[in-house]
Amino acid sequence: MKKFLDYFVPTRYNLSFLINRKKDTLTGCTVIYGQALTSEIMLHAKDLDIQSVKINNTEVDFQYDQDTIILKNFSIRTELEITLNYTAKITPNMEGVYLSTYQYRNQTQKIVATQFESHYARQCFPCIDEPAAKATFELTITSEDPKDIIVSNMPVKEKQGNTTIFQTTPKMSTYLLAFAIGQFQSYETVSKSSVKITTYAGLHQDPKLLKYPGNFAAKCVDFYNELFKVPFPLPKLDQLALPDFEAGAMENWGLMTFRERCLLTDDKAAVDARAYVSTVIAHEISHMWFGDLVTMQWWDDLWLNESFACLMETYAVDKIDPSLEVWDDFYTITVMPALNRDCLPGVQSVKVEVRNVEDIANLFDGAIVYAKGARLMLMLMRLMGEENFFKGISAYFENHKYSNTVADDLWRELTKFANFDVKGFMTPWLTQSGYPVLDGQNQQRFLIAGKPDIDTKYPVPEVKDDLSGHYLIKLSDQEFSNKLKAFDQLNKEQKLRILIDRRLLAKANQVSSASLVDLIKAFNDEPDPLIWDLLTTIIADIRRFVVPDSQDEKNLKRIVRKMIDKPYQRIG
Repeated sequence: MKKFLDYFVPTRYNLSFLINRKKDTLTGCTVIYGQALTSEIMLHAKDLDIQSVKINNTEVDFQYDQDTIILKNFSIRTELEITLNYTAKITPNMEGVYLSTYQYRNQTQKIVATQFESHYARQCFPCIDEPAAKATFELTITSEDPKDIIVSNMPVKEKQGNTTIFQTTPKMSTYLLAFAIGQFQSYETVSKSSVKITTYAGLHQDPKLLKYPGNFAAKCVDFYNELFKVPFPLPKLDQLALPDFEAGAMENWGLMTFRERCLLTDDKAAVDARAYVSTVIAHEISHMWFGDLVTMQWWDDLWLNESFACLMETYAVDKIDPSLEVWDDFYTITVMPALNRDCLPGVQSVKVEVRNVEDIANLFDGAIVYAKGARLMLMLMRLMGEENFFKGISAYFENHKYSNTVADDLWRELTKFANFDVKGFMTPWLTQSGYPVLDGQNQQRFLIAGKPDIDTKYPVPEVKDDLSGHYLIKLSDQEFSNKLKAFDQLNKEQKLRILIDRRLLAKANQVSSASLVDLIKAFNDEPDPLIWDLLTTIIADIRRFVVPDSQDEKNLKRIVRKMIDKPYQRIG
């Protein structure tokens, strides 16, 4: 697929925006510096009213069709300066530059915000809207209200009345540029590594809800600095809660944006609320390195960003605050959706070819690109060992910072610290759908329904009965019996593994559903609520086979009463 970057390579953008919230319009002047590679230049621009285009101060004709500006008949030079003047509508559709509103003291307050991932920067300014087209950005924004706070990726360089001029960004992709304009309250703190962290929200929010996410973000930056051995690359980090936001959160470099419920909480909130906010923050901050500092070449490697961040949100929060017990959430919210979706015929793989921008929306599959990808990264981390894994990650950041990569670049760095071929191990897992059921030395792809798939094979160098391996273990009758006899010696992951595997295998008629009864009987006096979530699901499965008011139903009830007797007595 030919990309716009094949025609023109941008190096620097100078962006000037005049925001009018009364008319919901943006008046823009975009100056793009770069080099033409052919006698034709194509720029992305969608729903913009283009008034004029100049190249090196000479006005030129242009064609504007759908979302492409085509420039011809100009002198190819080493350095071109393309100046475009235009206007754009600020809409409430939560793409590009958009309007977010809330009520405060019986008045409607307007926030102008941005969401440029994946290909919506073109709705705000003409550009090469492709991840590999990294450039620096100089941004100037003028607002009609002098009380407005204006924030962007970088610190403020200068203020002139209603105009705010920001420092120049490092080289980065267009989808990571961001800004917001409105009336905000804020909480500031500074990390131990001297990164200024500011958390913003609308005036309608309780200011007490800003302190916990601000302080946690500071701890998270320090943790990643130490873990990755590459310092946080920007002078500040902002977190902004928005009343209207399409995704859960977005890793704009230096200005992360969130749904309000994904960012705002306090230290008196319930554990699950604090755990949720903490994992979202940790996920987005990990992107400051994995995605922002080092960016995928094209969208078919989106997993390079999201699979790693989905693992790190759990890994980091557990190290920073073990009391939140976030690995429990990983075993349920991450592992279970990945298994349940990945056993269906026709499901997509983690790595998917992207031919055009219309295909990008299909990539954001939480159960596959995020959850399955995270589990595959966990499997790799445990196979390499944590120390070696993060040595490889650190080398990856150091050797590819401010550039774009493909999967092979990551595998090359990790292989330096592994005793096996990382690419050979990971590629089949990422490019093939599904996962195997392991039966002794044999394997076949596990499908919950349909014809068996005996042709798809997965590399399984070491079978472990923890929850890192993305496979099911089909125990023989004797192995199953031995597990139950030694049940008291199993740790939490091993107990979850046998519950998850046995239930899925029974649903696919690969083991007897009656064996589930023997399994749940092993959990008398089980105190863990996470394990009980699975037990109740399995009990519900068994009840489908039991005739109401039969002796079998009475027997099942007796088993369940025995299971819950001691927990019930303990709770009261």
